[in-house]
Amino acid sequence: HLNYRQFHQIEPRGIPLVDVHCRFLRPSYLTDMLNFSLLVTKLGRSSATLHIECFCNGEQRLEVDMTVVHSQVHADGIMRSAPWPGEMAARMQEYTA
Repeated sequence: HLNYRQFHQIEPRGIPLVDVHCRFLRPSYLTDMLNFSLLVTKLGRSSATLHIECFCNGEQRLEVDMTVVHSQVHADGIMRSAPWPGEMAARMQEYTA
């Protein structure tokens, strides 16, 4: 189990966002109770495509499709894509369509 600090600072890895499409369907307000759902629509060797929806009282407010890439900083200081760690890939698999 990796926490956020260990993932980003100790084991210099990251999950940069490489593509995002966001649709704001209705306005939301500070007092609104928002419910989010997440679905992994595609899980690759080092990338994942995610679909996020947001609802308030049954009304859809937001829809997002994004692609992220698991990356690691190498000895030369350059960040390159790297395979998902086994535990992380297994947990993400639980959210696939």
